[in-house]
Amino acid sequence: MPEGIKAEGLLNNLVETLADNVSKQKSVSFFEEEKSSSANDQFNRLFGRQKPVHHILGGGKSADVLLWRNKKISAGVLAGATAIWVLFEWLNYNFLPLVCFALVLGMIAQFVWSNASGLINR
Repeated sequence: MPEGIKAEGLLNNLVETLADNVSKQKSVSFFEEEKSSSANDQFNRLFGRQKPVHHILGGGKSADVLLWRNKKISAGVLAGATAIWVLFEWLNYNFLPLVCFALVLGMIAQFVWSNASGLINR
């Protein structure tokens, strides 16, 4: 029984500590608007975020692609991912034959390039 009393006391202390900490924290309503100096700050910090989404995603080229800031690159990434999905799911390609096929095409391109450059330089 003494262990049960200690456990109950510990649990009560924990609950009281949490209740005190919650009451001390600043309570902000979800719909309460924050005072901001510019419209851009309000746009970047919609719904009470501390940092803009671009900064959360890394702030570089990958964030630009994910947020569609450069539409041509984002569309290219989406088209490439769709083509890979079609190859693997609809056409039932496996990864290794696809890699081997790409390597063979690369070797053929190098062979043709080296032979064509020899003929053009003459």
